[in-house]
Amino acid sequence: MTQNLLAASVGTFFQQYWPVLVILVALIALYVVSMLRRKKDMNQAQQMLNELKPGTKVKTYTGFYGTIDSIRETTDGKVVMLKIGEEGGKVGYIEIDANAIYGVDSKTDVVYDKDGNILVTEKSGKQEKETKEKAKEPEKVKEEKEKKTKKEKKQEEFEGWSAQDIKVVDEKPAKKDKKEKTK
Repeated sequence: MTQNLLAASVGTFFQQYWPVLVILVALIALYVVSMLRRKKDMNQAQQMLNELKPGTKVKTYTGFYGTIDSIRETTDGKVVMLKIGEEGGKVGYIEIDANAIYGVDSKTDVVYDKDGNILVTEKSGKQEKETKEKAKEPEKVKEEKEKKTKKEKKQEEFEGWSAQDIKVVDEKPAKKDKKEKTK
């Protein structure tokens, strides 16, 4: 009898509080997942910091782009001397904590072709293919324009004109001018 009473009380407890229990389990699962993700991110950041060496191009959380000039170990951790600019023979340096480095700088300058399309200078798989396809697009457009008939070209030429743009040329006054010159 006591077993039946215990089973009945446990059954009513779960019937009454199952939504709260589901939410509690979901919150615990979210917390565990976020902790695992944070640990993974910290390991990646530490690995990146360990791989830093002079000459590496980096970017910082504050928005500086530069090249590592030197790295030294202090009681507070690694300190990086960052070369941030060169202009007119002068070089700018800034000393920062290594933890202020966001990542390795992998950006490249944007190059435009003669038609204004962006060409990526990187030679990596998909980007190189996309660049070649984009470069071919203007050729296709040129070919299509050349295929247009003379009639279509004339229609385009007069497109947007109004009656005010048309000037009537009268040949008679031109003949009178010749007669006046001969007199």
